[in-house]
Amino acid sequence: MENQISNINYFNNIKKIKETKKTKTKKIINRKNINKKNIYKKIQAIIFANEISNYMQPLGINTPSILLKISNKTILEYYIENLKDFVSEFIIIINKMQEQIIDFCNNKFKEENIIFFEELNEKNPSKTLKNIEKLIQSDFILITKEQIFDKLDVKELIKKKNSILVNINEDKNEIDEHNLFFLSKKNLDFVDDLIDLKKKKNYNEINNNNNNNNNNNNNNNENKDEYKIDFNLIKAKKNHYKIKYSWDLLKINEEINKYIENQIEGIIEDRATIKENIILGKNSIIKNGVYIEGPCVIGANSIIGPNCYIRPYTSIGNNCKIGNAVEIKNSIIMDNTNVGHLSYIGDSIIGKNSNMGAGTITSNLRHDKKLIKTIIDNNLIESNRKKFGTIIAENVHTGIHTSIYPGRKIWPNKSTIPGEIVKNDII
Repeated sequence: MENQISNINYFNNIKKIKETKKTKTKKIINRKNINKKNIYKKIQAIIFANEISNYMQPLGINTPSILLKISNKTILEYYIENLKDFVSEFIIIINKMQEQIIDFCNNKFKEENIIFFEELNEKNPSKTLKNIEKLIQSDFILITKEQIFDKLDVKELIKKKNSILVNINEDKNEIDEHNLFFLSKKNLDFVDDLIDLKKKKNYNEINNNNNNNNNNNNNNNENKDEYKIDFNLIKAKKNHYKIKYSWDLLKINEEINKYIENQIEGIIEDRATIKENIILGKNSIIKNGVYIEGPCVIGANSIIGPNCYIRPYTSIGNNCKIGNAVEIKNSIIMDNTNVGHLSYIGDSIIGKNSNMGAGTITSNLRHDKKLIKTIIDNNLIESNRKKFGTIIAENVHTGIHTSIYPGRKIWPNKSTIPGEIVKNDII
């Protein structure tokens, strides 16, 4: 099956996206051309990919957040791979960066049934769901914000309608749009109750770890008239990660890399040293003198070394070059990025298509060893990280001997001059 929506009859305003020999013409549905002729079986999944979050900046400005990589896999890949066994159709809500998402799905998920719905201006998920009501033909899994969840937890989630996946130790007051929802189509009118979770209602708490599906909380009778439906809280057996800020990717990358198995598809030269498990992609080379402390993930067609030190929980993308005498620690290096010789990248994220000039140094620890703060939306906030280097977006070039203070960020397409000290975000 191809990624397509060609089995839907459109009325007007159909926008053609791409046509290749391998795939049919891709089209976008908008709210003016939906009809009711499709009948789907099983469960649908609705994925919101149309919001540009200020909290994720400088990532997500020119690249959709769901295409950011964790352990060399996009967030969208985690979604589809963990949902496809339960879902017959995906509806992806897209915005002005739609072509990147559609192209990615065409290349990666040709066998999945995917509809793309264009929503450029509406930021309220509940209103968008109303706009696509005619496309919703079954009970559905709802993802409104970036997160990582496990397939086993999805299986438990869909056993009870109107359910919310929560972490084992997550308080009810911590539930927000970053949770995973399973909603009955019959209750679509009440979707505001799911989205506006701070006013929350009646919860039936289900702790899967104890296999106690009858452990229901008492209803709040005082507010009963306010509540329209009850929500079942499904306790995650596996870790469920919410992605609110860009540096959340570092913690999740670390957790995922802990469980990788050794997989070598590239070349390791004789005098390279590998400790613990690593994943090495096709046509990649680890040169002599490289010392890697796994777990570590390296993509395809990348060159590491010679004489590098790659420390645990690092992920390096496809088509990357890590030069001589570079040290990388607990960082994410996106695709097509080079880190020049004599550089140090620690607890940092470097966006795709970037070049770190020789001797680029990221500082990742305050002298007083306090938690590192950073600017988000003109507010100085805690990162809750003691070790935090930099967040650099795509297409950034640093001059040789650039030094970057902890928690500073560089926006897309920016550059530094040789010897520059980055004391403030470069926007």
